[in-house]
Parts: sequence; structure tokens; C-alpha cells
Amino acid sequence: MVWAMFEPDGIGDFFPHGDYVGWRERLEAYWREQMPEEEKRRIHADHASRYTYYVSGKFCREIGSRDIYGIELTPLLPREYPTEFRTEKAQRALASLIMLPSGLLVVDEAFKSLIEGLEPSVHQFWPMQITSPKGGNYPNPYYGLLVHRYLDSFRPELSDPKVWDKSKYSDHYNIVGSEKASCAEFIMSDAIIGDAHIWHDRRLRRPHLFISDKLQAEIKKTGLRVWRHYKTKSV
Repeated sequence: MVWAMFEPDGIGDFFPHGDYVGWRERLEAYWREQMPEEEKRRIHADHASRYTYYVSGKFCREIGSRDIYGIELTPLLPREYPTEFRTEKAQRALASLIMLPSGLLVVDEAFKSLIEGLEPSVHQFWPMQITSPKGGNYPNPYYGLLVHRYLDSFRPELSDPKVWDKSKYSDHYNIVGSEKASCAEFIMSDAIIGDAHIWHDRRLRRPHLFISDKLQAEIKKTGLRVWRHYKTKSV
């Protein structure tokens, strides 16, 4: 069984409003003072903001894919990590899976442990400090997360055509209609998924993130607060 996860709709515990602390300034300083000219040419970084945009594209796209400018995305380097995010308002209780600007996923210690227990050394984590408007830390440790599994697991030819819509400009799909009801008519490939437990689907824009039945069961057992998710079919 496969579960489709849906990004948070609005500002709150799953998508806190705020900004990264010191991240853009650090990237801009590297662009000004250290970046080799050949690297600037490769990514068309004729100004610092272009480099920042290029790095943010790595948060939610596959290594080796291309951004909207056609530039190949290389692995996210430690010097490019955001390391602190300050919320605009104090949140009562941040979720175990949250999304930050530019699509960066962040997880708490408990969810990180579940993922690493099922898929050790597959995905990329680093410490991510979440702070309140006054600079105090939220109680749980958090980690930036790059999901490094990208699969072609969706089977539109087997799915009910009423529940998906295909882009006119690319080979990408979106769910349409009720999320829960439409997911029940989504067909995913067991052969492609194999033993994967968390992954992005290359051809689906929404939903884009999926988890296995085993990971979902662990989430439910431990009571973690994650994005809303619904069962799909698999063959």
C-alpha cells in the first residue's frame, strides 16, 4: 500500500511563516568573495541573487535535473545549507514534518529516526535550528531533509482519467477532485517502488511526496503530526 502526502495549504504548524537567518547573506558573500568565475558562468550567476535561486532549486528537485533556466542541479553542499529559520509568529507546536520557503522539508528528531531506521544513508539530513521571533529555540531538534529517492511510480494509463490532469507543456500530472477520493483511484507501481519508504514521483506535481505503508504505520503508532495523506492503489 502507498500513501500520497499533500503539502500544507496555509501558514501554521506545518508551514510556519518566517525567514532563514543568515543564509542569503552567506551565499551572497561566497558569490562575491570565493566563487570561481567558471562556476558563475556555468550557473549563469551574474549577480548574487541568481546563485541564491540556484541553490534553493536543490531543495525540492532531483540531483542532475535542470532548473527553469536549464542549468543542471548539483548536490547541495554543507556551505549551502540553511541552518536557522526564524518564525514570524510564535507557534504553539510545530509539526514533525514542515515545509519552509522554497520547498525545503524539515523534520523533527522522531521522524528523522523513523526514516533513517527504514532507509539508512539514503536521504540527506543536517541540523536545522528553528527559532521564535525573539530568537529562542523551539523545544525539539529539527533537521533539513532532502528526499533523494525519485521514482516513476505513477501509472496514469491504469488510473481513472477523471482523477488526474496532464500538463499541456510537459509529461507531468496533477491530481484533480477530492484528494481522498481521487487518491483511491491513483494506481502506483509496486515493481518500481520496491522497498522504498519515502520518495518523490518524477511525473506528479501534486501529490509529489509518497510514503510506504510501513512508514505510515510507524507514524501512526508514534503519533507524529505529518501532512495529510491518503491511500492509493498499487499493482
